[in-house]
Amino acid sequence: MLTPLPRLSVAPHLSPFPLHLPASPLHLSPSSRHLSTSPSLAGPAFSTLGEIGHPVIDPAVLTTLTTAAMKEHLAKHGVLNPALPAGYQLEVAEVLALAESLAAVVTRAAAAGEWGELEGLVEDSCLRRLTSAMEAMTEEQRSLVTLNSDDVFMSFVSNAEDCSEGNDLNVVIFSYPGLHKISAVLDLFQQEILRQRPHAHIRESEFANICGEVKKESGVDIVGILDDNEAVIGNYRLARAGHGHKFSLYEMGQIGLGDPRMAGARRTVRELLEASIKVNKPFLEVMRLYIQTGRMSRRVGLALLASLASFGTLYLLAR
Repeated sequence: MLTPLPRLSVAPHLSPFPLHLPASPLHLSPSSRHLSTSPSLAGPAFSTLGEIGHPVIDPAVLTTLTTAAMKEHLAKHGVLNPALPAGYQLEVAEVLALAESLAAVVTRAAAAGEWGELEGLVEDSCLRRLTSAMEAMTEEQRSLVTLNSDDVFMSFVSNAEDCSEGNDLNVVIFSYPGLHKISAVLDLFQQEILRQRPHAHIRESEFANICGEVKKESGVDIVGILDDNEAVIGNYRLARAGHGHKFSLYEMGQIGLGDPRMAGARRTVRELLEASIKVNKPFLEVMRLYIQTGRMSRRVGLALLASLASFGTLYLLAR
């Protein structure tokens, strides 16, 4: 077992939530119906940081933000993280895939109380704190902890510049329960768009009609999944003894965007996620477009962008 490493310094100094994006000049933001504050399923906030027996956390102990440098890199290159130095012997994509896979295994086993499956995967002190956190939850809360890797829509390494040469990495994973079901019917959703030919901005009523037809044909309720769930942000600290050694999970935590303390993040995520569904594009591609068009608005003025908005939306839908 690895010798415990110093805890990560999470990011209290970063700007509020993921983006600070402008209102979309492409008019893809969802209606207020889909940003309802009505009760939805949201997993409990917990972390293996801190003392055993105190699983309720302050969001400040988790990294829930992207940095200005990440947004800049996304706008230019389409990904949040630049490549890690060659000496680390790691590819960012491999790290993210490993973290997502490990998080899925650990959260499923933890929710089911199958602790024997986690030996060798989770560091001892982390496992003790995770056990304590799960035992403090109700059965319903535990069921909401599990991560389905097919529900992940964004992930990044938050400490790439201070990661002990690739041996101590904090991976932040954004997921939305049930997203895999929506992803499975997006082709059908696009077929309905072509059949119904809605307004270029896809009004609320048109979106509801399209989703209604998708539900009739597939049984998948897109609106229901969006309204009944909340995005989850997870932190997973992967550490290893050195290059060539296996990673273990040293710390983890989660918080749902339905938590009142995360209200500032919720709207931005929901707007981008619904936009990605409407145009059948990956979340990061839509996020990149929002960043780029936000910069364009500052250069050419909002009036000109408004006149181009419908054409931009139609282009996206036709791609």
